[in-house]
Amino acid sequence: AAHGPTPRQTPTMTSATSHPLSYDLIAGMAANVADALASLPVDQVKTQAHVNRGVNPSVVAMLHRQVQLGGLFSLYRGVLAAAVRPQSVAMYVGNEASQKLVVGVSGAALTTFTATLAGSLTGYVEAACVTPFEVVKVRMQALEHQSKYTSSLHCARTIVAEEGPVALYNGFWATCWRNCVFNGSFCAAGGGALAAWIAGEAHACSESLIGGPGFSFVLHDASDGADARGCAGEAGGGLW
Repeated sequence: AAHGPTPRQTPTMTSATSHPLSYDLIAGMAANVADALASLPVDQVKTQAHVNRGVNPSVVAMLHRQVQLGGLFSLYRGVLAAAVRPQSVAMYVGNEASQKLVVGVSGAALTTFTATLAGSLTGYVEAACVTPFEVVKVRMQALEHQSKYTSSLHCARTIVAEEGPVALYNGFWATCWRNCVFNGSFCAAGGGALAAWIAGEAHACSESLIGGPGFSFVLHDASDGADARGCAGEAGGGLW
């Protein structure tokens, strides 16, 4: 029998994921190392520009100045703190926990609001895990500390000895606010955009699994009740 046009499929986000926690941990650690190696030289220039009281030279000039001061490898001052900070791990794993806190462990569908709320809550977890590493990294990068700290470990020990352990959490609440805004927006906008894309390309998805840890998008076809799963978090894919 002939059938009419297939109704538009409506995407919904669910929080069901079944991939091992080790996937999130490995992905997060790899992301941290890659981010540190790729961006630390420019990040160092950014930090120096933030704390400079005068007019900043160009980015290229500041990179050249840093090499003249300490050699090529000085562009990677604080690389240990940047590489081992658990930023991505805290975001991925914290988002899993936040989703369960917001919608429960039953796998109820995430709406845009609950996805935003879960992502925002992740910001507190991320800030608690990352702030000490950020403090050490920034101290290592600042021009006035170039001769004071010889390594990330020496920097951390010196801060604790001279200022107390609490100093490692300088800027904690500002970091919380920044992370909450970013993570909430990222989880809602990124997840919604992906769901919309899947809805438009459902005919090509077939049995393909596209996505990453944190979300599973289920396309409900009103014509026959069939589900087409895209962006399946249980696949542990790479988009997120």
